[in-house]
Amino acid sequence: MTFIATRVMGRLQASLVSDCLEEVVLRHEALRTIIVTRNGDPYQHITEGTPIRFSQIDVSNFSADAEDKVRKMGEEFVSERVDPAVGPLIVSRLYKLSNEDHVLVIAIDHIVTDGVSNGILVGEFWALYRQVAGGQAFSLPSPTLQFADYAVWQERIFESWLSKDGAYWKRRMNDAPRVRLPIEKQDVYLAGPGSAQLYIPIDASVRLQLRELARRQRTLAAMVVLSIYVVVMARWCELTDLVVGFTSDGRYRPELQSMIGPVAGPLYLRVQIAEDDTFVALLGRINREFGSAYEHYDFNRLPDIVPGLMTELHCGWLHSYRAQGLAHVTSEDLVITPFALNVTWPIKFGVGFFDGPGGLAVQIAYRTDCYSANTISWIGSNLRMFLALFTSYPSTRLSLVHLHAR
Repeated sequence: MTFIATRVMGRLQASLVSDCLEEVVLRHEALRTIIVTRNGDPYQHITEGTPIRFSQIDVSNFSADAEDKVRKMGEEFVSERVDPAVGPLIVSRLYKLSNEDHVLVIAIDHIVTDGVSNGILVGEFWALYRQVAGGQAFSLPSPTLQFADYAVWQERIFESWLSKDGAYWKRRMNDAPRVRLPIEKQDVYLAGPGSAQLYIPIDASVRLQLRELARRQRTLAAMVVLSIYVVVMARWCELTDLVVGFTSDGRYRPELQSMIGPVAGPLYLRVQIAEDDTFVALLGRINREFGSAYEHYDFNRLPDIVPGLMTELHCGWLHSYRAQGLAHVTSEDLVITPFALNVTWPIKFGVGFFDGPGGLAVQIAYRTDCYSANTISWIGSNLRMFLALFTSYPSTRLSLVHLHAR
């Protein structure tokens, strides 16, 4: 399950929360979907009602440790397993810490959502809440497209896509190395199962240099940070031939922008580093690789086309905080902020670059049973160091740069 957990400070009208969530579910067929089996094959089935399980728990009597209690209960709640054939695949719970302090947790199965979809859900929920709290009727524009329509279209174009683009991916990836991240040394203490995140703000001056470098090289800022990520990972993994899963939101057409459904996925890039490369040469190569991969966009089909493909390198870029949902939230009488839950991530290590109103930042998500906080801090400091170095001196030869000592 993926989840959205927010803390709501102020006079929340708790009685409206369920109604607003049900309205969002009614608007989006993906949130009313269950997965049934026919003759051994899975199929989507869209239910007619509003299958959302909503509950409220009052923890205001636990004033001394209410927040810790809510965090533990929320972590257990989002970790509960749901039978996809029974559903519902979206569940929610509202925790009351006091009359002006609530935590809203929404858990959704990965099979019907993605990060941007979660942002759409949160944005629509609070827009509907403002409408009904202000005495208005629900009146959001209808979604342009439903996920089932998108899925049918994907099935219809598969054969033509395979004849046009399949050969590119087989040629590019058939002999690609299986990329695994280094494991911790045996004497390193690991905290055990769980997840954590390291958030690293980047200086405003580096952000300006990043954008200027992208402008001069006629590329995207995302390609610059991806190239820096590749250099750090290549040094860490001691490889010169890497496959990176660069997260794409998959919403390359206007009608997909307001649709809830699992369209995001990795765009696989194969990057080979030459001994005499400068950073700007590597940037150009990655830019061309991205262009070719995007031209042959695989719609998350690549693992079926190239079954042996495997990489543990995952990187993403968001030019806003849209995927986190809170960019949509504005309220005059409520303060709405993320509420952290410690739930094990499906991948053991992933890096995201965020560029939004708060500036440029790097976020590393990792499993605490795989990596120590010290190792993640070391990786983060190298990313920050190389961001400053290569945006200032893009002609630097890669053979001259190394990860700093731990």
